[in-house]
Amino acid sequence: KKGLDQFGSYQDTLSKLHGGRAVTAYLDLEPFMKLAMDQASTWQSLTADEKAVVEAIQAVGLGLSFEPNGLRLEMLLTADANKLPLGQLGALQGASNANKLLQTVPDSTFLYIGGEKLSTFFDSFLQSLQAADPSIASSLRTFERQANIDLSNDLFNWMTGEFTLVGMPGAIGSSAGQIPFGIALLVTPSDKQLAETNADKFFHAVADQAKLKIDDMSVSGATLHALLDTSGNPTLVYGILNDNFILALSQDAVKRIGSASSSPLAGDATFKAATAPLPSGNGGYFYLTPKPMVDLLTLGLTFSGQDCPACDLLKPVRAIASASEQPPVEANVFRAVMFVLLDTGQ
Repeated sequence: KKGLDQFGSYQDTLSKLHGGRAVTAYLDLEPFMKLAMDQASTWQSLTADEKAVVEAIQAVGLGLSFEPNGLRLEMLLTADANKLPLGQLGALQGASNANKLLQTVPDSTFLYIGGEKLSTFFDSFLQSLQAADPSIASSLRTFERQANIDLSNDLFNWMTGEFTLVGMPGAIGSSAGQIPFGIALLVTPSDKQLAETNADKFFHAVADQAKLKIDDMSVSGATLHALLDTSGNPTLVYGILNDNFILALSQDAVKRIGSASSSPLAGDATFKAATAPLPSGNGGYFYLTPKPMVDLLTLGLTFSGQDCPACDLLKPVRAIASASEQPPVEANVFRAVMFVLLDTGQ
């Protein structure tokens, strides 16, 4: 019998991983996929696209390497691209994300989740939500009738460009229960006028039902709109800022984004070091600097008289970043890389 090292799929998969690995893992998925196909009830419950994916995937390779400034984890999936559904194949083999929104958020950003075509995600989410609970579907239809709006066609259909969800220093909530973080969603809309008009229509419907008010506010020369709480304080801000649609849960975050051009995240030394090992052509970055959240958690536990062992483990971690290669450089090979940037004391 042949040893694993002589198995063609094993050799082919591992040869595509980054060299200098300290740990290597391999999983041949074909037996598992065959088992799924042999289970009649399981197989019949799958959609045609899900069956195509099962028949297409072949093996997974993992490689962990130690770099001078951190840990590099690479995951590689091999699959027969000719068997993948056209929609999924198109998404995987689409053009790289331009990642232009990295220039629009400040270097104080500690969480960045980037991608494209948020409209596709929302459509799938709404369909799943409606299938899971008919009462939710009924409530959504009632809201749409009352607001005279179609969530898919009016609110989400213009979210076809780049998007990012970001976290940064700010303040959410009243002074009594304030969270020292700001959260914002930025989307490059296909139509700026349509985005602003339909978002304004949606949030006015929400405000009317909640008996709240919406007021205008000026940020970096742009007129945005703020949903006010019962005390008259802005709780949510939305509108067009620097050609992008923004939805933020912090007035502070909006102001930081409005002035980010002088010191954007794209130019931050920590961000560049954490993302340097990642594929340059990708579908969008995930980036996290854990220190702000670790500090908050440690403070909270200290006040309650508790320790946080996990917090101590995360202290040497300067940042965590990941990205999936897009489009694939090699045929039938889909790659993702995660890098943990460590404080080496240098």
